[in-house]
Amino acid sequence: PTLGGYITDHFDWRWIFFINVPVGMISLLLTYRVVEDPPYLKEERKKARARFSIDYIGLGLVVLGLGCLQVVLDRGQEEDWLASHFIATLAAVSAVALVAFCIWEWRQKHPILELKLFRNRTFGTSALMMFVVGFVLYGSTILLPLYLQQLMGYTAELSGMVLSPGGLTVMVLMPLVGTLVSRVQARWLIAFGFGISAWALFYMTGINPGIDFRAAVIYRIAQSIGLAFLFVPITTIAYYGIPQNSNNQVSSIISLMRNIGGSIGIAIVTTVVARRSQIHQHDLVMHVTGYDHAFRDALGGLSATLVQKGASPADAVAQSYGRIYGYVHLQSAALAYIDTIWIQGIACLLMVPLVFLLKKNDPRKVTLAGH
Repeated sequence: PTLGGYITDHFDWRWIFFINVPVGMISLLLTYRVVEDPPYLKEERKKARARFSIDYIGLGLVVLGLGCLQVVLDRGQEEDWLASHFIATLAAVSAVALVAFCIWEWRQKHPILELKLFRNRTFGTSALMMFVVGFVLYGSTILLPLYLQQLMGYTAELSGMVLSPGGLTVMVLMPLVGTLVSRVQARWLIAFGFGISAWALFYMTGINPGIDFRAAVIYRIAQSIGLAFLFVPITTIAYYGIPQNSNNQVSSIISLMRNIGGSIGIAIVTTVVARRSQIHQHDLVMHVTGYDHAFRDALGGLSATLVQKGASPADAVAQSYGRIYGYVHLQSAALAYIDTIWIQGIACLLMVPLVFLLKKNDPRKVTLAGH
């Protein structure tokens, strides 16, 4: 995040995407040199060559459905959602395509996505949990920098420095979580992760425009502790009870659920902030009247200060009204951000009791089959 912020501030934000080029090349090279397929997968590949076929209809439907959905989520708030004919049309196309995709794939012998895996209760619950992880991860990742830059005047680089300690926290905790997965049931680690994430988000509802850099960093680190206890355990339990020849399907669906959750999380954050800001501003403005004692005191104090600095009485009053309106706008935006944090915290809290829908796994027999 710090590097991305530096590039955004000093060059052009489009350059951040080129970071993926060398990383992707190194990843491909290391994968080719280091990663090997297990014997059963090699055998499956030999069999697949004899009956190789691609479900072009399923592929086309999922590309159309998810493509339109992504545009709806990205542009919905800007276009006023279904009030826009463009967004409404894409939403309808996405819904029809995804429903048709589910019906088509359910009947295919070799589907693009094996939706029948959702009949496994543990897998279905894991997929839902990974959806919420994406919702919280991406939603909170965009929320905090927006708050710091729009309300507190941080640069992109400085807001990136706030996020970076959270990433380091995950890096430090991941080896610990990997060890615990082989000793503790995955569902208890998941419950702990969602519980900590919910607590961290509820703790973050105390955010205000007067916080310092250290407080913002602590908010991010607290969130990261919970997230570190979710990725590996959820991925581990998702494979539990699934045949080995469906491992790639599990990996694909879990990744898809996380990404869709992230897209929806970002859309909800931007929409709630915009809409709730208007509502809070309306409520706060109701108190900005000559009948409100606190408002009269603030107006009088600001006007007197400006007069002392050389402004005329009329100009002082006008400037005071402008400053008070600025305070109202700032506070209404801050309250809207807090509303989105509450939504994310409640989503995490609702996941805790769902751990009882997960099967008990034997930690001593844990194997990670994800790609």
